[in-house]
Amino acid sequence: MPPMRELHRQTGQTVNLSVRQGDEIVERAYSERSGMQVVRAIGGRAPLHLTSVGKLFLAATESSRVRAYATRTGLSGHTQNSITDIGKLERKLSFVRS
Repeated sequence: MPPMRELHRQTGQTVNLSVRQGDEIVERAYSERSGMQVVRAIGGRAPLHLTSVGKLFLAATESSRVRAYATRTGLSGHTQNSITDIGKLERKLSFVRS
């Protein structure tokens, strides 16, 4: 938390920390607004393909491993905008890489 607090102090922006654990992202956010401290999503988890940070991790992964991830997880979705198709995911990851 101390480095997150310092970065927030310097920028005035919410600071997010995301760590990959297997097929999920674990997130934590820190912000102070109007004297109120907010720490949210401590240990919050989400499948890699459903978050922007998770897509960054997948974009840095070789294609065969992305396909294995898709097979393992089934690319379940939580909203109508969730990517649930391997072809769409691969196109999105190509866009992220560029």
